[in-house]
Amino acid sequence: MSSHDNQWFGFEIPGQRFGLPLSSIASIFHLGGREQIGWLEDHLEVYEGVPVFLVAPHKLFNFEQCTPIPNDANLPLTWAIILKNSDDAHIGFRASKTYGPFESSISEDGSVQCGDLSIPVIQSVEMA
Repeated sequence: MSSHDNQWFGFEIPGQRFGLPLSSIASIFHLGGREQIGWLEDHLEVYEGVPVFLVAPHKLFNFEQCTPIPNDANLPLTWAIILKNSDDAHIGFRASKTYGPFESSISEDGSVQCGDLSIPVIQSVEMA
């Protein structure tokens, strides 16, 4: 396994923490103090002149072994994480907190270590 395979990025969505391989992320940006909208609603943002489609995390990841995600419009979701994909679309999701990037080996239970935090790695769904 190369050191590139050991690079991770963690994020938090209401009540849960997850990790993704850093290689699966195209960009990350802070949304600032913009007006909050329902975070499970699909929404178009523009960042540095590029349109970015932000969608609900359950459309991008397999949450089958996770607890339900609350839709609390009062939570500050100030980060946008844009995923790499095979076409020119810029698709991502909102997060309340980020961790990393950091280096870690994936453990047998499917988690990575960021300092004292054990962060489960989540699998992306196949996007058509």
